[in-house]
Amino acid sequence: MFMTRSEYDRGVNTFSPEGRLFQVEYAIEAIKFGTTAIGIMTQEGVVLATEKRITSVLIEPRSIEKIVEVDEHCGCAMSGLIADAKTLIDKARVEAQNHWFTHNERMTIESITQSVSNMALAFSDDSDEVAPISRPFGVALLFAGWDETGPHLFHLDPSGTYTEYDAKAIGSGSEGADQTLQDVYHKSMKLSEACKHVLTILKQVMEEKLNATNVEMATVDAKDLFKIMIIFMVAEKPSLALSISQILSNGQLSSRKGFNNVCSVHEWTGKFQSNPSARFRMTSVAGHVFGLDFVPRYNNWDKVDPTELFAGETLKKEASSNHHMPAFLEKESRGADVIILWLDCDKEGENICFEVLDCIKNSINQNAKVLRARFSSITDKDIRHAFSNLAYPDKNQSLSVDARQELDLRIGCAFTRFQTRYFQGKYGDLDSSCISYGPCQTPTLGFCVDRYDKIQSFQSEPYWLLTIEIKHTNDKILKLYWDRGHVFDKEIAYFFLNNIKAANKVRVVSIKTEKKHKARPNALNTVDLLKVASAGLGMSPQNAMQVAERLYTSGYISYPRTETTQYADNADLKSVLRDLSNCSDTDWRSHIKSLLSEGQYTSPKRGKDVGDHPPITPVKAASSSSVGGGDYWRLYDYICRHFIATVSPDCIYEETTVLFDASNEAFSLSGKNVIEPGFTTIMPWKRVSNDEPIPSLTINEIFTIEDIKLDERHTTAPDYLTESELISLMEKHGIGTDASIPVHINNICERNYVKVDNGRRLIPTSLGIVLVHGYQKIDPELSLPHMRSSVETELNEIALGRVNYQQVVSHVLRIFEQKFHYFVQHIQGMDSLFEVSFSPLAASGKPFVRCGKCRRYMKLIESRPSRLHCETCKETYNLPQNGTIKVFKELRCPLDEFELVQYVANNNAKNFSLCPYCYNNPPFKDMRKNVGCNECTHPTCRYSLEFNGICTCYICKQGMFLLDVTSIPKYRLACNKCSFILTLPEAIQKITLKEGEFCKQCDTTLMDIEFNKEKSPDLSSLSSACILCHEYFLDAIQRTVTFITNMQNRPTSGRGGGTPGGPRGGGRGRGRGRGRGGSSNRGRGSSRGGRGRGRGKN
Repeated sequence: MFMTRSEYDRGVNTFSPEGRLFQVEYAIEAIKFGTTAIGIMTQEGVVLATEKRITSVLIEPRSIEKIVEVDEHCGCAMSGLIADAKTLIDKARVEAQNHWFTHNERMTIESITQSVSNMALAFSDDSDEVAPISRPFGVALLFAGWDETGPHLFHLDPSGTYTEYDAKAIGSGSEGADQTLQDVYHKSMKLSEACKHVLTILKQVMEEKLNATNVEMATVDAKDLFKIMIIFMVAEKPSLALSISQILSNGQLSSRKGFNNVCSVHEWTGKFQSNPSARFRMTSVAGHVFGLDFVPRYNNWDKVDPTELFAGETLKKEASSNHHMPAFLEKESRGADVIILWLDCDKEGENICFEVLDCIKNSINQNAKVLRARFSSITDKDIRHAFSNLAYPDKNQSLSVDARQELDLRIGCAFTRFQTRYFQGKYGDLDSSCISYGPCQTPTLGFCVDRYDKIQSFQSEPYWLLTIEIKHTNDKILKLYWDRGHVFDKEIAYFFLNNIKAANKVRVVSIKTEKKHKARPNALNTVDLLKVASAGLGMSPQNAMQVAERLYTSGYISYPRTETTQYADNADLKSVLRDLSNCSDTDWRSHIKSLLSEGQYTSPKRGKDVGDHPPITPVKAASSSSVGGGDYWRLYDYICRHFIATVSPDCIYEETTVLFDASNEAFSLSGKNVIEPGFTTIMPWKRVSNDEPIPSLTINEIFTIEDIKLDERHTTAPDYLTESELISLMEKHGIGTDASIPVHINNICERNYVKVDNGRRLIPTSLGIVLVHGYQKIDPELSLPHMRSSVETELNEIALGRVNYQQVVSHVLRIFEQKFHYFVQHIQGMDSLFEVSFSPLAASGKPFVRCGKCRRYMKLIESRPSRLHCETCKETYNLPQNGTIKVFKELRCPLDEFELVQYVANNNAKNFSLCPYCYNNPPFKDMRKNVGCNECTHPTCRYSLEFNGICTCYICKQGMFLLDVTSIPKYRLACNKCSFILTLPEAIQKITLKEGEFCKQCDTTLMDIEFNKEKSPDLSSLSSACILCHEYFLDAIQRTVTFITNMQNRPTSGRGGGTPGGPRGGGRGRGRGRGRGGSSNRGRGSSRGGRGRGRGKN
């Protein structure tokens, strides 16, 4: 019996009469439609290269991998069906790992290939035989590796045949590639030469143009073993990471959200140095990863002597714990060969570089190269230039930031804790929750108070000035001004007046006309930008800096933190002008046109080159809507105008001055006439005004005096400092840096040391004045600028590598510790000033609630921080802040007899009752400090968590819903952890919780409910009802969609702050008295249900 051709085709194990397996041959033919892959073996190693064919724009490029790692010493390139390839490669990986664990040695490359070959041969079409594979694999593989015998390259085809080659190509272009390989290959070929050949051959056989996104390459050598180069890059902000990735990948990238939901990860394949197909992975941080703080044992202000903080142990902890940034960076950097740091190019950015490196040091490859990109704007040109000229992170600059952080922490905390604890307990109307000291903040405040003192000590003086009026021949009155200006002696003033009156004539002595220039501005730096933003745009320095940073990260301006006011010699300023000429909704276009086409472009002035960053300039044209309007547009508009002005001509004008003689006293008349407005066209607020033309006059011409006046005026006090003036003083005296100046000014405003008045003038408050005067009385250097200025100089020396970091820190701390001891010993000098300005605690406040110790009324101090003070016991009790404190029904705490108070949040979102004593001194071990009755575990108090707990909060999953007793007669449920509140229907008149009774469906405490008959005529009461399950509440209560979903699909859980469904739900149950098997311990139940309702379901 003979079989037909078609029957031979169907059988995978059936040979034709000619000895052929058609299914295997078909599989081999199918591979010729796959992507081309090439391998070349040399004495130095093996190179694999393959094309990446993306057949649809909908495909994620990162999901297509044609070269993969099998083991650390072996890799594989594929052509054909990807699914088949993954099956075989997984087999190879398992075999390699099993061999390692069994024999503690790497599996040879031939053995790996053979194990896959065995799997490829294990196919069958016999219906009676159970086989793992029912057809040949439609894939060809190239295995490349380095084992004990050296480099190897094996080819495996669908038949299961494997062969070792010196060079081999597979896929659609294999025929042409193999022919070229025969021509170029030789045994002495270097690995670098082989890399060039595989790319050249791929370029010849590929249908599309070869680029960094459609080719992959990997190498295997004795040193690095199998290597697909991974480049891990980190920027300072997520928006910067995206912008830089788009530039370097030419828009051919794939993005995904990181597991911390803060930063995204962008991936692409591209060229890096000599590697044409490195895999790039870019992400970002969100500012500093770590912050410096004391170890926990130093955080108790009551128990730690501030002196200990000068030497106390510190630690670096996550700046934002909810960002999980160290774990995120460690995960994303795994296996990286090169690290490129794209952090902001200033000292803080340099410090963040080393924070990032600290996070990833255990996840990157041992010999990973660390590089630093230095750039000043987010433009294609600048980013590509930085990428082509990578440098190294500067440890010295980072150390200078570490030094500043440590000094500010130790010095600031020591003084702040001592001051705050000393004065807050003594004065009731001291409106500040924290009386802080800062090495930069305090001298900044000192400038404001110094101006205040000058205003207060100013005494006005009278002065006199003369003016003369003459009549020209055309009856025009000319007003002449006295060259002396003014005199302070009245008798002398009248002497001059009488002499001139007696002469009654003036004579023209000289007429002088000269051409003058009003110079165009220097290039813009940070300090000048902040001053203009405050004085001209009404923006605080803090706000101006935030807006500038946003414009920078959005790619509209260059880096906004710089001290340089001189453009680089090779800066292409004209191209920036040409780009700005595209801003259609501005008045710049005509001015820029005159600069570029009419030959008015002027080389910028030579400014100051500090060597940090170029001056602030626009980097691309924008409209008001594109930058975000408002402050963003106003600041961008100014930066553009300033830049255009720097390359515009000077303003040229003529000034004519006529000098007159009146009885040997000089008077003058002057006028200006603008010839060329120059840069003032684009900056009209700086224009020179045209005066009324001076009539024709001749030398020695004599005029009769028509009128002479002697005006008495008085000197005026200086005004309060403006922010702009304060910035100038801080720059002059070296207080802070261009980046930190806005922070220091913002701090003295937020800490109630100064108030910002009209014109952005800074008026010191009583607290600010007393503090500075106190420092001046005890140790003036604490508030004078030269101390911090000298510290800044030392920090700059650290950044330059000229001095030792630890020596500087130790030296400065030693000086300030001595000053601190002296300050503490002489604090009475400052206290005497506080006594004059503030009222003692006993004389402040109003009688409020009774003390549980002496039964007398305590006084409520409402100024920040809110607190209760008992004059009899000399005790002060802290209260919750940012809300209102009310008397709570004159009820008493069953533990200490203190009267309860009610806290009402400012936003009316959350209220709770509290015992002033328990709030400051938790009565139970399981209670935190500074919590109210809604977290108290007292078993019998009717306002405690134990008494009013209902069930686990289904919003935050951590707190408990309680019956809010502060809202009665209106009823509502409130979570004691999060801000969620559930308002119950107004028809409810009374709710009584059922002790020991729970809903069988959701384990919620049952309750008896009585209704107001007028508001609920159809329903008078409910007995043993579950407020979360009963249909009345499902229909009547207005809930958010989120809450309804959580409620209807909630898991069965125990009550308490634990995991739903876990043992006792975390344990804190609600129970009055003892439950079965309970103990007398307050508040906590055992896993056996020992605390009343403190049970849960497993």
